[in-house]
Formats: sequence, structure tokens, C-alpha cells
Amino acid sequence: MKKICFKVFNSLAIASLTILIGTEATIAADTTSTNKNDQLTPINLVFHGYQGYFTDQGIPSGATFISSVHFGTIDAEQLVKSAIDKGRLAPETINDESFLRKVQASLSLIERRR
Repeated sequence: MKKICFKVFNSLAIASLTILIGTEATIAADTTSTNKNDQLTPINLVFHGYQGYFTDQGIPSGATFISSVHFGTIDAEQLVKSAIDKGRLAPETINDESFLRKVQASLSLIERRR
């Protein structure tokens, strides 16, 4: 029973992230960016975290990532710092309150799917 619940939970989390990425892609297509081609969008940052891209910086992946978000051990600032350390975000992003709010909102969305 636990295995079935875990598989269902994991499938729902992946489906939620897929929907969110599609939505973010639509929004991103409607806005013009200035030389940020290598930058991650907030939802892509969260998806990278979920996929395990930041495990070498102590960010877990998969269901553990979602649980960590739920229990508050992973937040937007920590995820942004990890991306900065990996060279995927500009260092000044850590001071961008709008970006941090969007990352936190994305984290909240997957946490609610839990």
C-alpha cells in the first residue's frame, strides 16, 4: 500500500511540475528578456531542484525535495543560492525580491499538491 501511495504521489508531483513548466513557458514567451538566455526561470529552478540538479549542494531530489519544501528546510533563497553557485543564475538574483517571490510561489504550488 505504501508503495502504491508513493508512486501516486510521485506521479502527481511530476504532473504538477509539468503543468507549471508549460504555464511558465507560455508566460515567458509573452515577455521579452534582456540577455538572460542562460538564466533559469523560477519554475524551471524549482523543477531543476526536484530533478536533483542541486544534490551536490545539499538539496535533495524527488519526493524528499517536496517533503523538505513542506517542512521548510528548503526555501526560495536556498534554491537561488544553489543555482548561483552552479552558475545558472546571476549573483544579483539573490537580491531580486520579485524573483524570490516567484520561486517561493512555485515551491508553494508543488507543496500544496502533496
